[in-house]
Amino acid sequence: MTMSQPSDYHSYLLRMWRDNPQAAWQATLQSTATEQVHHFTSVEHTWAFLKAKMAGEGDDWHASQTPEGGFEPGAPD
Repeated sequence: MTMSQPSDYHSYLLRMWRDNPQAAWQATLQSTATEQVHHFTSVEHTWAFLKAKMAGEGDDWHASQTPEGGFEPGAPD
């Protein structure tokens, strides 16, 4: 695989869970390159982050770009 720019390749470890069958799914993405962890309160927010990264906007992406602010830097311990 060849990459023209570093931003043309992203690799994450995805973790998804919900506290009970009626609860919304939550997710974390951990960068395999930097180990930075992003926590999301919904699958839709997770996908919004990934779409922003693919569009080259990921470095500046933040919670205000989702309707409910469904992104939190870091992960719960």
